[in-house]
Amino acid sequence: MESFDKFSKAIEIKPDHYDAYFNWGVNLGNLGQTKSDAEAENLYLQSFEKFRKVTEIKPDFQDAYNNWGAYLINLSKTKSGEEAKVLHLQAFDKLKKVVDLGGSSYNLACLNAVTKNSEEAFRVLETSLQKNEITFENVEEDSDWDNLRKEPQYEKLKNLYSK
Repeated sequence: MESFDKFSKAIEIKPDHYDAYFNWGVNLGNLGQTKSDAEAENLYLQSFEKFRKVTEIKPDFQDAYNNWGAYLINLSKTKSGEEAKVLHLQAFDKLKKVVDLGGSSYNLACLNAVTKNSEEAFRVLETSLQKNEITFENVEEDSDWDNLRKEPQYEKLKNLYSK
């Protein structure tokens, strides 16, 4: 892709250009979302490598950890058993780092929802809603919450935070 060539050229000119690595990783991950099977996995793995490079250059760049964690969640949805658990643990590590750096906790809430850790999912979601990191309308559209929508806590938060 032409944009990937441009990211590569930017890094060739300035090897510590973390924004180029970050945007490359985001583009790879977004493309991975449109693919399936091995092609999607390959794109996600490439994006993880770009985010790893970003965090080597700029360890406090929370957006890299946030996107890395979100794409790990996406990849985990294509796996089962131990493979999915390993990806969940990696995602938890990245998303906890986002929160530790002062960033949004919403993707951490999503990870807890996907892994059916409902108590923690709702606790973190409420924090995210209180901080206006996300609207409940966005939560309603997010498939990560599909398995928890019938829970009383979901309805409670919906009533509190829907406009």
